[in-house]
Amino acid sequence: MTFKIFNKKALIIIGAFLFCSATYGQPKNSTFNLLKKINKNLPFEILYFDKDIADTYALELSSLLNNDLSSLGLNVLYPTSSLTIAENEVLLNDYILNSTNNIILITSQSSSTRNTLNGNVYSSGKLIGSFTAFRTIWNNNRLILFSEFISNEIGNNLFE
Repeated sequence: MTFKIFNKKALIIIGAFLFCSATYGQPKNSTFNLLKKINKNLPFEILYFDKDIADTYALELSSLLNNDLSSLGLNVLYPTSSLTIAENEVLLNDYILNSTNNIILITSQSSSTRNTLNGNVYSSGKLIGSFTAFRTIWNNNRLILFSEFISNEIGNNLFE
């Protein structure tokens, strides 16, 4: 009798733990900080820069994030490489400061032991947030989860 009661209590506790970790969890080795809410009426621009030529993590994350933010009903422009902006002889900092849109700048950096994805969130030329995540190896599932995490955080911090 005591064993059956213990099993029921243990199952309830484990179930509650799994529910909370699924609801409030975030991908391992990742952070997201936002200083203020984002105006959802402004279009989102996603800029990316892969510091290593062989590394395309920022490009892949920008494409996934474009889809995830669009599914929230936000106006998202097609992801653009920061090198495209530089080819037009415009400094990236000037482009961001003079923009009236929401901008998400994603950069990736590789080292011998880990690959890091960093991002900054700008609104009307002002830095309002950042995110980062690192892994030894990024695969499609991890990029998808990280993109969903970022888009959920942005979706929870919107105003009209």
